[in-house]
Order: sequence, then structure tokens, then C-alpha cells
Amino acid sequence: MPRLRLPPLPSPSQWSKYIPRTGRYSNEGAGARELLRRTVVASKKLTDSYVRALGIRKDEVILEAYPSLGQLTRSLLAGGVDTTSAADWEQVTREQEIVGPRAGKVKRRNIDQFDYPEWDVSSVPANPVPKGVNEKHAVVPKAVVAIEPLITQLSRGLGFDPDLAPSSYWDYNDAKTEEELKKIAEMRGTTPVYPSILQKNLLLCPDSVFEWHTIPRVLDNPLVWEKLPVYDESKEGVESRMRPWDAPPPPLSVVATMPETVLGDQLIAQWVSSAIGEPGKERGWLWAFGRVRLAMFVPKTQYDRLMASPGETIHCKLSVMANALFQVRPLPPYHHVPDVDKQSTRTNTDYETALRESAGARVGKGGVRIRHATPAPPPIDEVTETHVGDFWPQNGRLVGRSANVKVPEDTKLPRPPMLGVELIPRLDSPIRLDQREEWEFVLRHCFVQEARPLSLAMPKLGFGAENLIPKIRESETTSKYAGLPCNPETTVRHLTIEQWQRIVDVFAKWPFKPELLMLDSLDDNRQIGTT
Repeated sequence: MPRLRLPPLPSPSQWSKYIPRTGRYSNEGAGARELLRRTVVASKKLTDSYVRALGIRKDEVILEAYPSLGQLTRSLLAGGVDTTSAADWEQVTREQEIVGPRAGKVKRRNIDQFDYPEWDVSSVPANPVPKGVNEKHAVVPKAVVAIEPLITQLSRGLGFDPDLAPSSYWDYNDAKTEEELKKIAEMRGTTPVYPSILQKNLLLCPDSVFEWHTIPRVLDNPLVWEKLPVYDESKEGVESRMRPWDAPPPPLSVVATMPETVLGDQLIAQWVSSAIGEPGKERGWLWAFGRVRLAMFVPKTQYDRLMASPGETIHCKLSVMANALFQVRPLPPYHHVPDVDKQSTRTNTDYETALRESAGARVGKGGVRIRHATPAPPPIDEVTETHVGDFWPQNGRLVGRSANVKVPEDTKLPRPPMLGVELIPRLDSPIRLDQREEWEFVLRHCFVQEARPLSLAMPKLGFGAENLIPKIRESETTSKYAGLPCNPETTVRHLTIEQWQRIVDVFAKWPFKPELLMLDSLDDNRQIGTT
């Protein structure tokens, strides 16, 4: 029976009393600005069901980004069956000294952020095993690495000693000598990982995946890569754990709770596009370890875009890229809305109703007939009932009101603000590395005209691009271009991945295409959200 050596968390309605969330984020280190709006799944019932649906594999290593206080971390460590009780924690406190919440040895500005009261663990409700779940069959991971830039939350929720935290911007400002400044600069070039003094298979990293180099540096740490299985015995160190793209997927996953900000949107988009590679060639970043799966709690707007099928209103560039590179499936909490609106405000899950509402077409400017969206069958019919008390912070934003409005925690939500999704990299993808810029350019410019026929969107690709239409229409049996032919009168958002492959391949081989295609590009030193 999975029992953890971590304190059971109090009711989410009490989190704000015991754990700091807002404040002067500049004192929490680099990259914390992406956390100003972050909704956390705080219900143990939801996080446990999420982990059980995800499925922990034997000897799996999990990198968890933005764990906050660690409700999802606890579910991951317990394999989705966390039965830890107050008595278990009392036993831990008798066996060892527990790290307190105050930073004492290292100078910290606003040290009051660590001075919050302890919660009464004995008052935390028990964790009964859900009906139909056999805790004896629970598979627990070999290691979970919690990567959290907010040291206060890492300390309060998972027992991290704040005095271990590396020097960051506030220490840089406090440094007086050139030697101190040099030492701090050297520490900034590393990503430290610390073993938990409480939980054997838990590692803690006070850093942020906001910085592109964080995940590779974590995997380069012996505390992490030594837990991965050896793939190539002819190599040494971390390289012996790396594997080619066509090898069986590694027992390695990245799990994340994405921020509800434009930086969170960019993070998802860049993780997706980073999976583009060339068959038979080595890949960089996380993908050097093979086809690593991604599992995320994402805002409902991002979920809808990732899950959107061709023809649906919210189908966009991200939808095409994600489904061309990954197999995408929903995870709890479930609430899939067919053909949801752009703002993700609709909550009706009935597919037949969505079909009736989308029937017909309308005439746009210039007499052009514009098709309505076409709902796709939902990937899952199950709907998870959620309440305000299942998330944190608990405020009016969860029900579409002002954040200052207090809402009872038992208030039923029309739709969860955060939804689960899993992305498994495809072995073969139509997106080639040498055409990456063309895919980005074509999708970005065509989806500006998403509700109009392709024939009217083609001129956006460059002067004379409409002359490419005959090649796009060529039969697949006679054409030298990849992908499937498409009717130029097909609405942009109705195009399939195979049809986009044809459009991009024709454009890529066009001698008159624009010279500058990319607005920006990724490199090893790039931080998410910067250009």
C-alpha cells in the first residue's frame, strides 16, 4: 500500500492561510514571473485519477514542472493511490528532524515569506482507496524530480530546505565584492538537484523550465540519469542512457502544470515544435533520450486547441503541429466540448447538438461562401464533475467572475479551468526538419484566413503564391509532391494534416518563396517567452 513520508496537505480552502502564493516574485529567482497566474489542481481525488489514467511504467523517471505544493507530486509518488495518513506523518517526525519553513543561514530579503504557520496534519481527512482500485497493483516511479522556481512553495509543500537554494537575483544585488559576484555568476550556470530528506524517490530542483536549458541540465545530473536504464553499453555516463528516435520509448516522462499566461502558451507551443527531427539523426534537448512522453494539466483554452480536429472553430496552427508530431489523448478531469468557441466558454458536451448548430453555411464579403465549423466526435464521453474547492487559488475567476469575489468551495464548476492531456511522440511525422520553417510560415499565414477558402489564403504566402494551386491539386498518383491533394475551395480550418503536407511541400520547393520565413528561432540558451 503506497504510503509517503510527506505531510498530507490541508484542505485547498486553507492553502492561502499556510502557504504564500502572491508577493514579490523577483525574490523567488529567475523565471518566476510566469507564475503570476497559475491555477493548481488541488484535489487529491483528481490528481490520483489523473495519474492512474496516465499509467506509471516500471522504473519510470518523471520530471514534474511547476508542482507548487506537490498535490500532483504526491499522487505521482504513490502511483495514483496515495493512502498516507496523519499517523504516517507522525511516525516520520519521530524518526527524523523536519526542516522548518524559515530560511536562516542564507540572507534573504522579505524573509517573512517563509514565516507562515504550520497546519495541523491530524485534522487532514483520511485518504480512502477509491472503489474498484486495488492499491496492491499500484506502480510507483523510480524517481520524481520536482522542478519548482518558487522556493517558498517547494519548502512548504515538499520539505525543501530553503538554505540550500542557489544564489539568485536578490543575492546578486546583495553581493559586495568581485569574488562574490563571480561565484554567483558561476552558480547561475548550473541547475542543482537535491535528494529529499523525507521521500527516498523524490528529488527537488529549485529552478524553472521557463529556461530552455533547465530540463537538459536536470537530466545531466547523476542523481537523475543514473536512475534511467542503460541503452548503449558502448558509451559512458549520461550518453549511455540516450537512445535513437526509433528505439522503444524510454521510461521517462515530463509532467507539468502549465501557467495560465502567454508564457504558458509559448511554452506549450515550443515544446511541441521542438519534437521536429530528421529520421536516423540524433536529436537535441529532451529528445536525445528518445520518444519521451509529455503529460500536462493545461488551461481549457490550450486543451481545446491541442485536441481540436480539422473543421472545428478553434482548430489552429497548434492543433496541426501537435497532432502531426504527437498522439494526443485527454486525461482527467474530463470535459471535452465538441466545436468549442474561441474563448472556450461553451460547456455543452452533446455532440448531436453541436452538429445541428454547425449545419449550413453563410456568404461572406465578395459573395464568398464560408462553411461553418464541423464538430468532430469527442475522444471521450466521460465528464468529470468538479467544484471550486478542487482548485487553488479559489476565487471568482474559476466561475468567470472577478478574482476578488469569494466563491464557496462546494460551488459546482460549469467546466474545469484545467484539463489533462497526454502527448506521445509519433515515430514518423509528416513534418521534416528541413521544412520546419516552411511549416511554421505557411500555417501562421494561412490561419489568419482560417474561415476562408485556401484559394484566398494562398496570396498571404507571397507574391504569386496563388500560382501554386495547380500543383496542390495534383493527384497523389501523378504528383511528385508529398501529402494529399486538396480542393482550393476547402476552408483553411478544414484542411487535414496530409493536405497541409502537400501545401508545405509545394511551397518549400517554390523558387520564389520569401527569403525570411521565421520570426524567431530556438537555440540552446533561449528562455521561454523571450525573442
